[in-house]
Amino acid sequence: MLDWIDRADRRATRWVDGWRWRPLTGAMIALTYSGSGIVWGVTATALAVLCKLDIAVLPRQDTFLACMFASGLSLITGSVIKAWSERRRPSQADPSLRPAIKVPFDASFPSTHTSTCIALLVGLALVHHPLAWVVAPWCLAVPLTRIYLGVHYPTDVLGGAALGALFGLTDYTGLIEDLLRLG
Repeated sequence: MLDWIDRADRRATRWVDGWRWRPLTGAMIALTYSGSGIVWGVTATALAVLCKLDIAVLPRQDTFLACMFASGLSLITGSVIKAWSERRRPSQADPSLRPAIKVPFDASFPSTHTSTCIALLVGLALVHHPLAWVVAPWCLAVPLTRIYLGVHYPTDVLGGAALGALFGLTDYTGLIEDLLRLG
């Protein structure tokens, strides 16, 4: 079964590799970098400081921050799983593939770009946050960029989505409120 999945992953990745369209690639690169860990960290830190200072720039800002906490947990967990899985990136497994960006140094499975975005989206949707549908297109586009740019297989993205959904299903609002009170 795993062999069949691996072959399907490679076929899909080769198909996408031959389909890239130069005008779209620049937008995909910008989107993928907007979902990087450093962007998540800076944004979460800024929101935490603003919450602590009682300055609201978003509706239900503490709830938004709690959903970002779910993303952080999925990033950490995904990074641990990557170290364990040791799955090679598509271009490392097939040198004929041409990734559109520099290939990350870590393993391919699961996609932590995907897990963080999906954790945020699921969390926001479950608490009926007013920005859930505003960020939804971005949360769904970032995972696709990882396949398009040639740095993840489709199953890496599916695994990241499952991981993100798992963390997004938990409401961390009370925890964030307690942490902000302590700080």
